[in-house]
Order: sequence, then C-alpha cells, then structure tokens
Amino acid sequence: MSLSKDERNLLVFYFRGIGKPDESERFGDSDDNPDLKALGWKKNKRKEDYDKEFVEKLTKADELLQKRGFIEISDEKNWERTVKLTFEGYELGSKYNTKLGASYAWLERYRLILEILGLVIALLIAIFTCISAFSK
Repeated sequence: MSLSKDERNLLVFYFRGIGKPDESERFGDSDDNPDLKALGWKKNKRKEDYDKEFVEKLTKADELLQKRGFIEISDEKNWERTVKLTFEGYELGSKYNTKLGASYAWLERYRLILEILGLVIALLIAIFTCISAFSK
C-alpha cells in the first residue's frame, strides 16, 4: 500500500511516540518535540495561533490513516489528541521508520519513471550496439 509523504511521516511520528501496538498516547504542540518539528510544525507567538496549514494537512493525513485502519483517534482539540496505534499501523510504522523502508517508499512512488528510464537506456544501448556491429 502506498501512503502519501504526509501520511508516512505522521505514521512514523506516532510509531516513535507510542512504540507499541494497541496502546494510546496523548499528542500535543510541544516546542521541544523534534519529530513534530520535522513534520513542519511552526509555533506562532500566541498559543491560540496554530499554523493553520500544518493543522489542516495533518488532520487530512490523520483522517486517511484512521480510514485505512492504522490509527484510532479520540479526544480531539486542535492538534491535541489521543491516538491509538493499531497492529497494522504499528507494522507499517516500523517499516517506514527504517532507512530501507523509506527507500522502498521512494522507489515505489517513482517506479514508473525508473522503469521508463531503464527502457530508454536499454534502447540506447541496443541502438549503439547495432550501429557499431554494422559499421565494421
């Protein structure tokens, strides 16, 4: 299953924060959370001024992850929420948490482009081989 970049990053964020399947954790807007900053969180001067674009983007990713059965969300208020990581979400989060998993996601996303590029290179090699064979 292919997830968008926001969904993958958010699932890894929950995986790191919760750490076990079927357990819940409360998440909020902590300035010292490096994982939250990596997701793009920007704290404004006033507590009430959330980065609206960030909240909308991650709320959409939350909804998609919940719809796919990777997380369960309860007790929502702005970006503060209680999240439960399902077993499927835990497995996928652990996969995306590794460098190999992130590379796999990148390859999966750009697979068609890489296949076309490989075909073009193979075609060029075949053309140059034929030209060199006939020129002798």
